[in-house]
Amino acid sequence: MALEERQAKILINKAGGTAGPEAKSYRVALPSAWMKALGIHENDREVTL
Repeated sequence: MALEERQAKILINKAGGTAGPEAKSYRVALPSAWMKALGIHENDREVTL
């Protein structure tokens, strides 16, 4: 499989619930083609980072 690079932005949100006032949540949206290639789907979403 060839290595592909793309530019992306980090999504940053204020954390809610019982999180502290300065807490933030970070996310990166990944292309669905990458998810398919990695074998990640709705019924098997656990990954090791």
